Amino acid sequence: MKRIISALALCLCMVACADSKKENNHDTPAVTHKFDSIGANSKKTVDSIAKAKMEDTTRLSKTERLSISSLDTTLKAAGYEFTFSEVSKPAFEQNFRYSNPTSQKYHQLCVSIPVKKYPAVDCADTLEASQLKKHKAFIQVFPVVSEMVEGRKKMGKRFAFGTRKQFRLVDNMTYGEASNFHYFREIIQLNDHPYFVFFRQNWEGADYLMVSGKTGKDTHLNGVPQISPNKLYAFTTPYDAGTYHNFLGVELWQATATQLTKVFSLNIDVGSPWRSYWLDDQTIMVEIRKGSLDNYTYRYGKISLRKLPKSK
Repeated sequence: MKRIISALALCLCMVACADSKKENNHDTPAVTHKFDSIGANSKKTVDSIAKAKMEDTTRLSKTERLSISSLDTTLKAAGYEFTFSEVSKPAFEQNFRYSNPTSQKYHQLCVSIPVKKYPAVDCADTLEASQLKKHKAFIQVFPVVSEMVEGRKKMGKRFAFGTRKQFRLVDNMTYGEASNFHYFREIIQLNDHPYFVFFRQNWEGADYLMVSGKTGKDTHLNGVPQISPNKLYAFTTPYDAGTYHNFLGVELWQATATQLTKVFSLNIDVGSPWRSYWLDDQTIMVEIRKGSLDNYTYRYGKISLRKLPKSK
């Protein structure tokens, strides 16, 4: 496990800014993605995010971005109670598990492949080939060549995907902040709803994109979605995408029959959330990292979820 952690730390090119409190709102996409559905285009809804400091037990609306300064905290938001408590490293490690076989395969690739460009991209690119073959009934990729950029043409991709391959996702190969390149990762099921997951390399930094296989609606995440055992929730940290130009906290999403709804975005002031996994349907285990490259310290926490009864 130590080998994987150190290799991924290198892999994801984390720099000293990883634990700065720079707020980069990844909820706002750099460009409008081209999702073609029958009769409509998918659009990203951007919420106004407010920041609030949390102490002890607090109630906040679901549109706020939360922050805690202690791993022993209870907060209430969006109809849920979340209890944070610090645990030991052995308590975290003894039950550690990957979210699914794709996550395990991805991490095995990251410690074995040679670095060519940006290591996180190399991992995603290597994984993509086998995943496209595995899910060829639902996704297809076509090469796209750009106009002249910096004196040369750039290669990109266009994806056709969905239950009937009815949606489109096209790389933006322009030079500058609007550019991005996508790498297909997997199809996951949440609440009996298929979602296509893509790694997205941006002009600066990276994140993940989840797209409904039924509606084409896209959701931007700061990391790989960790799916709860009952397949009703997704939890993310920036572990797989990196913390450079990415939200440094944790996010919890709830899956309805038609879409993903954000329950909360949370900054953890004692460090950057790193590895995580679901212990059961109501418990998330998370690793907290602080420091700079080759000089990190780690703490470990447990997040317990409880849905509050509706007030009369």
